[in-house]
Amino acid sequence: MPRPKLDFPQFDGSQSKIWQTKCETYFEVCGISPNLWVRMATMHFVGNAAYWAQSAEHRLRRTNWDQLCKWVCDRFGRDQHQQLIFQLFHLRRLGTVAEYVEQFEALMEQLLSYSEAVDPMYFVTRFIDGLRDDIRHVVLVHRPRNLDTTISLAGLQEKANDGGHRRTPFKSDVAATTKFSPKTPSALPLPLPPGTVKSGIEAGAADRRGTDATRASDVPEKLEALRAYCRARGLCYKCREKWSHEHRCVATVQLHILEELLELLQISEEYDVDTNNVELRALRCDDLMVVSQHAVRGAQTSRTVCIVGEIQHHQVLMLIDSRSSHSFIADRMVSKLTGVSQLVSPVKVKVADGGLVPIDRQFAQCAWRVRGVSFLSDFKVFPLGYYDVILGMDWLEVHSPMQMNWGLKTMKFEYEDKEVFIQGLSGVYCSFISGNFSIISIASNLSLWREVNELCAAVDIVTEEEVPNCIVQVLHQFSTVFGIPTELPPHRAWDHHIPLLPGSRPVNILPYHHSPAQKDEIEHQVADMLKAGIIRHSSSPFSSSVLLVPKKDKSWRFCVDFRHLNAMTVENKFPLPIIDEFLDELAHAAWFTQLDFCSGFHQIRMASGEEFKTAFQTHSGHYEFCVMPFGLSGAPPTFQGAMNQMLAPMLRKYVLVFMDDILIYSLTLEDHVQHLAQVLSVLKAHQFQVKRSKCSFAQRRLAYLGHVISEHGVATDPEKVSAVRDWPSPTNAKELRSFLGLAGYYRKFVRHFGIISSPLTELLKKNTLFIWTSEKGEFISGIEGCSHTGTCPLSS
Repeated sequence: MPRPKLDFPQFDGSQSKIWQTKCETYFEVCGISPNLWVRMATMHFVGNAAYWAQSAEHRLRRTNWDQLCKWVCDRFGRDQHQQLIFQLFHLRRLGTVAEYVEQFEALMEQLLSYSEAVDPMYFVTRFIDGLRDDIRHVVLVHRPRNLDTTISLAGLQEKANDGGHRRTPFKSDVAATTKFSPKTPSALPLPLPPGTVKSGIEAGAADRRGTDATRASDVPEKLEALRAYCRARGLCYKCREKWSHEHRCVATVQLHILEELLELLQISEEYDVDTNNVELRALRCDDLMVVSQHAVRGAQTSRTVCIVGEIQHHQVLMLIDSRSSHSFIADRMVSKLTGVSQLVSPVKVKVADGGLVPIDRQFAQCAWRVRGVSFLSDFKVFPLGYYDVILGMDWLEVHSPMQMNWGLKTMKFEYEDKEVFIQGLSGVYCSFISGNFSIISIASNLSLWREVNELCAAVDIVTEEEVPNCIVQVLHQFSTVFGIPTELPPHRAWDHHIPLLPGSRPVNILPYHHSPAQKDEIEHQVADMLKAGIIRHSSSPFSSSVLLVPKKDKSWRFCVDFRHLNAMTVENKFPLPIIDEFLDELAHAAWFTQLDFCSGFHQIRMASGEEFKTAFQTHSGHYEFCVMPFGLSGAPPTFQGAMNQMLAPMLRKYVLVFMDDILIYSLTLEDHVQHLAQVLSVLKAHQFQVKRSKCSFAQRRLAYLGHVISEHGVATDPEKVSAVRDWPSPTNAKELRSFLGLAGYYRKFVRHFGIISSPLTELLKKNTLFIWTSEKGEFISGIEGCSHTGTCPLSS
């Protein structure tokens, strides 16, 4: 009997279970020897699967069919099972019951291919939960025991609901009805026939390929789809708020309703009174360019790189963006440059929300430079908001392959037989005005869009000074040092101990009272710390209480009240550094680098057997710290001692350490490169992590511990003395004492501070009547002026 002619199933990395079943069926029908199964299957791998088979070729030569299937499922189906469960769990009926059944059964059958040992009632329960409220309640009353019965009941109930209402009442119908029946709600939509929503969507799809007359007639059908969406979600048609019998729409114009209407109805942005629709429909895909939302709005994400370049002696801010299809230059730069020309035929640029912007100018073969390397690129002129130039996929493809480090914002590639290394700016912070480009496109109001861009361009862009290439190479070499710890730190010689006074009893403080919202926050933060390994469950006799302290950004800081534990702890007399003495060590230094640890205390382990003393209670459990927590009286000396021991050979030579702030200072840049590499090498050896966003590298001027240091000396930090400058006139001795204490922090920068402040200190004496005069106010002005203008040279 001749073998049937069958095509062997190809595998591209998707549907690994189905592929395995097809292959085994093919082998059985065609009578293929098992020794050839692996060879035949891998021959028909395509796409990503072919790349994987090529990399694993040495393993595949010595494997069998079962092992190959296991590797394929592990590699290409690792998250598919979980995603199917997630989709089934969140599936909701938005159309008809028949459409919902089709989607549900497709997901159910795929899940059963992984395991058939699933209780049928699980699928029954999930199906009922996704039904519309009015259908779900009726089906639950019948308590169906299998899925077929459940589907039948849902279909019957849908027909019963739609039987008496064949159309949706419009505004005039509702008004006529409420005249005789006041209790009939005007905003509640009546159910639609099952086929209405589907026909509307299908008509919308066909409409986009039809004429303008067909498009206009299709709008009512799309409105029916919108009503079906609102009905399924239980929303009011008019204001889109949750509907109830007592609901009344707010008498204001809701602009976001128009935005949501346009998105849901999928009205094409090119449908405009001033646009030739025939021309737009004839637009070929090759003529359409795409610019990302980040490029237009001026944002920088973790997958973009911002650099500073130069075009015709003009410094420009450039964004390397893989989500933009082409490279663009801002239209505001055109007046400053020469070489801009008109396009032979205008092209369309599509923004992220679907709007189309016509452009008709380009800058062909534009010469630009970055870090001494010259490039030639074609730029299209586009109204960008913040950035001057966008380097899109056309530029990235030309210079591929390249090595990217998104964390350090670095890229490396070959160009003209040389290796090019580009360091991006570590932070570009900007604010933008958000708007819906669809409304602007439909209104044909491009001038408004330009005004928004001009407003955005007026906001300052704050960037840090460029880091020299030699420093960037060092950072790239020690890139593992910069990051967030993902596991517990190792035990070291300086693990934290909590020595207790003789005769001390375990601390046992009842948990403080918290509101329900605060309890939710505590549970969330405790769960995160458990997951990170910072804390663990405890049965310790010690128990401290938890506090939530508000931050400036209105979030909560999780704190443990260790005051009772600190009271019975033997005090650690390890000396902490004095800031004034620190600053005297910086004489003749010209290059500065500051390193800041990522949650520094949490990178020190509690000594074995000491964890139980850090136990704390919440409303939901009893926990203890595995790492050194904040709030312990002995934590700062332990951390400072660890830093001093670790960096002892470098201290006071080119390194200063104040708690978790490491300052590296050098006379020349060459020495600074060596010093930075030595410090990072020590941190890497002891497995400490540094937070990249809080660090500053190879700076000539640096803010450090409330001062500004440079090769010229030490100056006051303008941000820190703003409180002195803006201090109101004191009204009593207490306020005056507070002011003198604050201003005294910078007394070394004020010549004759004691003489200037003597009239004010006279008011602090006992039995002295506090009388404030304008003459004394002049003394405060003098102190304020000196404190924020003074500079003190570094002692040698």
